[in-house]
Amino acid sequence: MNNLKRRLDEIGANWADDLPFVMWYDRTTPKVATGQTPFSLVYEAKAVIPSEVKVSTHRYANATEEGNQVEMASSLDTIDEPWTSAQIRMAAYKQTAARSYNKNVRLRTLQVRDLVLKKVFPNTKN
Repeated sequence: MNNLKRRLDEIGANWADDLPFVMWYDRTTPKVATGQTPFSLVYEAKAVIPSEVKVSTHRYANATEEGNQVEMASSLDTIDEPWTSAQIRMAAYKQTAARSYNKNVRLRTLQVRDLVLKKVFPNTKN
């Protein structure tokens, strides 16, 4: 969300016109937690970005319908690999974040008759 907000702040007043491009950028950028793009995790393929269509890169210029079908059929054998690696990376990322957060936690043991502040919420008042 911070990256999305930063990109829209850079655009300024014309943010509504560029929102689809910013969203496409966000969906095709690899995330730190998974190491994959959200697009590749959903569709199991690399996205063709709009600039590749305009400039006609090698990958886009040589793509054919038959070649795409062959690529998709050959990738069925390794269909679970990106998800598995993303899950492993996400678990490691969560452990790192938890370790970083928990290093400032101080343990306290409470004894009988210690004063403790109890916050009462309206739904648990009774």
